[in-house]
Amino acid sequence: MSEKEKKENMIDDNGFIELLDENNNPVNFEFIHAMTFNETDYVVLAPVEDEDPDSEETGVVILRQVIDEDGNEVLEALDEDDELLDELFDIFVAEMEALEDGDLDA
Repeated sequence: MSEKEKKENMIDDNGFIELLDENNNPVNFEFIHAMTFNETDYVVLAPVEDEDPDSEETGVVILRQVIDEDGNEVLEALDEDDELLDELFDIFVAEMEALEDGDLDA
């Protein structure tokens, strides 16, 4: 599935998605990038409103795209898999740099 197809399936026309946090409160994110790693699809999102401007967090969220038991595409958090998150973030940064340099198709 192409990045465009992923975006059309889950992200609105303006590139935004509303997800629920751990307390079932809606949180808006902007779609940044989609990528595949080890035959698994991931999306990179940025919160529309920063929760804490003094935070040392990167400001992006990486979620895994999976198919649930009903056959629907859903986004899944990568809870407590810091090694995978670090690897995915490094790939994301490299792909963004390649896009800026014109070495990777959007």
